[in-house]
Amino acid sequence: MPDSKEHPKNSLADAAVYLLAENLLPLRVLETDSFKEFVKIINVSCTLPSESELASKHIPNKQAEIQTNIIQKLNNILSVCITFDMWSHRNYSFVGMTIQFISEWKAYTALLVCKRSQVSFTNEEILQIYQETLYDFNLTDKIENVTTGGTFNEMKSLKVELAGFEGSTDCFEGDSNTESNNIYHFNPDQFIVIPERLPSFAKTLQLCVLDGMGDLGEVKVVLAKACSILNALEGSDISEELLATRPITEKSNIVQWNHQLKKLKWLLSLPENIKSAGLQHMLLTAADQALLQEFIEVLEPFEDATDYILKSSTASVGYVIPCIRGLQHFLQTARVNYVSKLVQQLNQSTITWFASYQFNETYLLAAVLDPRFKCNWCQENDLIKCMQLLEEKGTQINSCFPNGVTIKTEETDSETTPSKKRKLFDFMTEGPDKASGSSVSLTQEIKSYINASNVSLNTSTLDYWNQNKDTYPTLAKIAQNVLCIPAISSEAEVMFESAAQIQQQKDYQTMSDETFENLMFLHCNMKTFPSSS
Repeated sequence: MPDSKEHPKNSLADAAVYLLAENLLPLRVLETDSFKEFVKIINVSCTLPSESELASKHIPNKQAEIQTNIIQKLNNILSVCITFDMWSHRNYSFVGMTIQFISEWKAYTALLVCKRSQVSFTNEEILQIYQETLYDFNLTDKIENVTTGGTFNEMKSLKVELAGFEGSTDCFEGDSNTESNNIYHFNPDQFIVIPERLPSFAKTLQLCVLDGMGDLGEVKVVLAKACSILNALEGSDISEELLATRPITEKSNIVQWNHQLKKLKWLLSLPENIKSAGLQHMLLTAADQALLQEFIEVLEPFEDATDYILKSSTASVGYVIPCIRGLQHFLQTARVNYVSKLVQQLNQSTITWFASYQFNETYLLAAVLDPRFKCNWCQENDLIKCMQLLEEKGTQINSCFPNGVTIKTEETDSETTPSKKRKLFDFMTEGPDKASGSSVSLTQEIKSYINASNVSLNTSTLDYWNQNKDTYPTLAKIAQNVLCIPAISSEAEVMFESAAQIQQQKDYQTMSDETFENLMFLHCNMKTFPSSS
């Protein structure tokens, strides 16, 4: 997201709105004696707007200004991604829509609407909110993809744990019983009225792991034993130096099974005398440890995928299909002695949960237009399909620009330094060497792009396309349309956290729904899309 710009404060009313919206303060703050005294000391001639003036005039006016700025920003954007979610908190139901788009090769997110109600929204109301919001922002013909769910809190609420770890004493950095932890997300089936939607891949990945760890029989018994040993070690008198090496995950990145797998790795790395400390009746045998090691190795690619989506600044929608193919290839070629049922269940789970992504044209295009992967993940039928899609989409894009664009033929300075290949992507072949040549037609442009070397996995896709937008002008336009889809709805997290913070305040519970919605809109958008007044 672009750097925040300082919000102009050309009037006292504007400054007051900015103060209240940024900090989610009750409107009555401006009418307290202490605040009036504070302002009086600064400027004795100041007259603060009243609560009613703020709610009826200044806040709606500022909301309208920023909405206009967002609409103007979207005028030259061909495609956008919508993130749609519903949740409840403190006896209120909420519907929220955010938008993701790319402008001048920077990723933008804006809150379009956040509505609340003391009764559940009906399907008719949900569809009406969706359609009216698209109309209000002139987006009806620009939707590339609709994503539902996938925030950190929602994934945490799934409670995907390792089999046998139901009694684990997990250690999360800064974890607490915050209001955001009490947010309840609605079942995805309730989004049925929203057309052409796909759940966030980050969430689907966790559901895939959950299904894959079903009935594991003896494996669960050994995992439960390991969990008991870990719990005992947490309260034992082993050295602080050893305890300091245990994995601690930041609260914002909590995915329970993932964290528990890291703890399991830590357990197996400890000296034998430490593993058995205080638990002579519950030792891990050599067979147990061999089973656990296999269990870890099978789940490591899923751990790698989860860590990358949650933590990497270069995670993008182009990662999704190569990730799926990598997971499936690994499971199909895995050779195990103890956890064959886990491999079978995970393999079936990837087929069930990932099918909708693998045949989605937008996700296919995003994978090919991610310069880290291009066509290296493709089988022959995939390659033919992707080339056809690029030709069709490129022709469609160029019809919007009939004057054409001059294509440069010289090489750019894009990063091509090889990076360590993740286990998840061992199945991919290396891309061909860079090839120069004239790119005078769409077909030649596509071939030139595909034949150029892939960039390293830590390269930003947006930085790459910014550097190569003149070399591959048509493909760059397609990339700008499809790469705006988020792999995880991290920006929507701000909306949920803000709504939870607001609902804790009695003043906001009695505030009108319109004022609440306007303040949420301002809170999420006013720094990225500041008004000019």
